[in-house]
Amino acid sequence: MTLNTTPIETTLNNGLKIIILELPLAAGVTCLINYNVSSRDESVENAGINIAFINTMSIDNYDNKFDRPRVLNYVNHTALNFSLNPDQLSQCFELNARMMTAPVLTESTLKRGIKSHLKYRADKRHFMSDEWIPVEFDSKCHPIGYTFAPMVTPESAARMDITQLRQWHQQYYSPGNACLVIAGNVKADEVTHLAKQHFDVIPSRPKPPVQALPQPCELDRRHVLYKVTSKPRLLLVPYMAGMSDALADQSGGALSILSMLLDQKLGTLPSVSHGICRYEQDKYASLFRISVTASTRDQSLEALEADIETLWDEIKFNPLPADELEMARQRALENLAKSDDHEGLALELGQLENYQIPFSTLDQRQRDLLNVTAQDIQRIARTCFSPQRTTVVHILPLQTPSLATTTKLTLANGLKIITLENPRSTNVVCAMNYKVSKRDETTDNSGITTLLYGMLVKDPHFVAARQFVFWNYNDFTQCIGTSDVDQLETNFKSLAGIMSTPTLTDESMRQVIDTDLERRARNILFTSNYATPESFDALTFPVSGYGNPDMTPASAAQIDLQQVQDWHQNFFTAGNSCLVIVGNVKAAAVEALARKYFDALPCRTTTSVPKGQEVSEPGERRTTLRMNTKTPRLLVAFNVPGLIEGATDHSAATLQILSALFELKYAGLLPVSSGACIFTREKHAGLFRISLTANHADQSLEELETALLQIIEACKLSGIPQEELELAREHAIAKIISLASDDEMVAYHLFQLEDSQLPLTLLDQKQDNLLAVSSEHIQRATSTWLTPERMTVAHILPMQAPKQ
Repeated sequence: MTLNTTPIETTLNNGLKIIILELPLAAGVTCLINYNVSSRDESVENAGINIAFINTMSIDNYDNKFDRPRVLNYVNHTALNFSLNPDQLSQCFELNARMMTAPVLTESTLKRGIKSHLKYRADKRHFMSDEWIPVEFDSKCHPIGYTFAPMVTPESAARMDITQLRQWHQQYYSPGNACLVIAGNVKADEVTHLAKQHFDVIPSRPKPPVQALPQPCELDRRHVLYKVTSKPRLLLVPYMAGMSDALADQSGGALSILSMLLDQKLGTLPSVSHGICRYEQDKYASLFRISVTASTRDQSLEALEADIETLWDEIKFNPLPADELEMARQRALENLAKSDDHEGLALELGQLENYQIPFSTLDQRQRDLLNVTAQDIQRIARTCFSPQRTTVVHILPLQTPSLATTTKLTLANGLKIITLENPRSTNVVCAMNYKVSKRDETTDNSGITTLLYGMLVKDPHFVAARQFVFWNYNDFTQCIGTSDVDQLETNFKSLAGIMSTPTLTDESMRQVIDTDLERRARNILFTSNYATPESFDALTFPVSGYGNPDMTPASAAQIDLQQVQDWHQNFFTAGNSCLVIVGNVKAAAVEALARKYFDALPCRTTTSVPKGQEVSEPGERRTTLRMNTKTPRLLVAFNVPGLIEGATDHSAATLQILSALFELKYAGLLPVSSGACIFTREKHAGLFRISLTANHADQSLEELETALLQIIEACKLSGIPQEELELAREHAIAKIISLASDDEMVAYHLFQLEDSQLPLTLLDQKQDNLLAVSSEHIQRATSTWLTPERMTVAHILPMQAPKQ
C-alpha cells in the first residue's frame, strides 16, 4: 500500500507531538494518544501500576459520547485508541485533554481492576494455548529480558492507592511525553486548530528519564513447563533481529512469508493436532514463534520436535515449490491489507514514531513482500533456524488437583464452614458466602445488596478490607480474598466484624449510591459481546427473577439507612452464611480460628422470600434496542437446565463443548467481526448465550440471525465432525483444568454446590463427563435445548444511523 498523503506533523509549545494522516475515503476517524510509558518503567514494588492506572482512568472518565477506548500496552509505550465519527473529534480531544490534566480516579474502580488483573495473572500462570506465550518465557527466556516486566502481584497491589496513581499520572502522562495520532476522514488544518484549542493550555511538565536497556543475556534454551492444556504442546521460538535491523537488511518481508509458509505446512504433520506460526516484530528483539499441539494426549514432544526440525531442514535445503511460495505471499499480503484501514494506519504511525523509524517504511511493506524470492526464504531459514538461536519449551498437561475429602463444620449459631486442604497452594482463600442476592430484592429496593457491601468496605473496623472483594452472584453474595496463611486470623476477625455490628453511616450510603448511579449512567447504553443489557436479561429469565435490575434512581430514592441496617440484620447472619476456606491450611487450625471469632456471634433467623424457578419453555421472546455500539450486535440466548436439574442428566458437559465449538468456529462460519458463546448455570436456571458483532454498520441482523440458526439446525440434523468435536473438547477440558487450579474458583464452586445441596465431588467428575460426550450427544442437546420455544433474541443497533 502507498499512502495517499504524507503524514503531517506538528509539535505544540508544551511538547505534545501531533501526527495527522488525511484519508478522504475513510468512513471514520481513529484518535490515538500514545504515552511513552510501559511496564518497563515499573519496579518490583509497583509492578502493574501502569495498566492499573490507564484502565482506571479510561473507565472513570468514560462518558458515553463514543465507544469506550481500547487500552493498548506495548513494550515501550501505552495507548488509548478511540474510534470516532469525524464530528466527534472535538469531544474526544476535550476528554483526552481532561485526562491529561486532572483525570477522575476512584478507589472502587482501582480495586476492581486490581482484582481482575490478579485473576488474569493467576490464570495465565497455568493457561496455555497456541496463541499464548507462558509467563516463564516472557520473563526469563526473551533475549532481552527487559521486554516483559512482571505484572501486578499481590504485594504490589497491596501498595497501590489513588495517591500512587496520581503520582504516576504526573510523572508520565504529560504533553511532552505523549504523541497524538489522527488518521481518517479529516482535514489537517481543522485537526490542528482543534488540538491547539484543547491541548495548548495544558502546562508542560518535565519528561521522565529514559530507562536504560540491559544487554541481551545468554539463555537457558530448554524448558519443561506444566500448564492448563489437555494435550502436550511444543513451543519453538527462534530469536530474530528487531524492527530497525530487519529494515536495514530487508529480512522482514522474507520472515513474514516464511511464517505463513510454516503455518501452512504444520497441518500436514501427523504428529500435530493444530498449531500456528507467528512473526511478531518489535523495536529491539522480534519473535518468530511456532506453537503446536500434539495429536494425542500421550504424544512424545521429543518426536514432535524432531518432526519440526525435519520440516525446517526441508525448507533450508530443498527447492521451494512456486505454488507454496505464492500462497504464503498472498496470505502475507492479505494480512497487510487488513491493517490498512484508518485504525491500522494510526497504530502503525504511532509505533514507528515511538521507535523513531521513518514513516516511509509504510510505503515499502507491500514492495518488500512482492520482491521476496525462494532463495531469500532459504537464506533466512538457514540463518535463523538453529539450536543456538532457538528457545524450546515442552508444555505438559497440569495435573488437576484432586478434590480431597472436604471438612465440614457447623457452629451452634448456624454458620457452616467448609475447608479444602490444598498443600500445592502457596496462599489461602477465604470466601464468606451469604444466601442473598438481587433475586431477594424488589423493584422498590433494587441494588440494596450491593449498596450494603459497598458501605461495609468503608467500615474502619473492617481491618482487611483491601484484601477482600464482594461479588453479587445470582444466588448468593460472596466476600472473597486471597492472602498469606499467616493473615488468616486477621481475615477471620474482619469477616466476623461484617456480621456483628459494622459501621453503617448515612454519609457512606450516599457516597456508594452516587458512585453506583454514576456507573450505571455510564454503562446503561454500553454493550459488548460480554455485557448484556438489563432488558435482555429480564427477557431471558421471565419467571425466576434472575434478570432483576441493579440500583435505579427510583429505588435509590426510596432506600434509607434504616432499610440498609434492616437488610444487614436479616441476611448477613451466621445462619445465612457459609465460610469456604481453600489453600495451604489444616482443617484443625481453621476450626480453632473459626470458633475464636465466629462462635460468639448470635443466632438470628432469616426471613427469605421464596424464589421462583425458571420455566422450561417460556416461549420465544424478541426485542430491538438502540445502544452505544458502532456496529450492530446480535444476541441469541436459550434457556437450558440449571445446576440442580443438570446434575443428573450430564447436560453441562455437552453444552460446555457446544459452547467451545461456537467460540472456535463462529468466525469461519459467520460474517462477523467478533463474538462470544457463554454457557452459565445458576441453581434453578441455565443460559446458553451467543453474542455476535456485525462486520459493518449497515449489516442485516436478520440475515445474520438466519445464518446462525442454520448452523444450529445442521448440528441437530447431523451432529458435528469428529475432528471439530475433539478440538472443542480440548478447549473445554483446558478451561476445566484452569478453573480447578484456581483456588478462588474452587471456593466459588464448592459453595455453589453446597447451596444447591449437591455432592461436592461433582467437581471431580467434570473432566470425565467431557471425555464422554459424543457427536450424538451434541445432536441431542441442540435438538432438545436450542429451540425457538427456549429462545430470546435481541437486535442491538447503533444509537444513530450511520451517516451517508
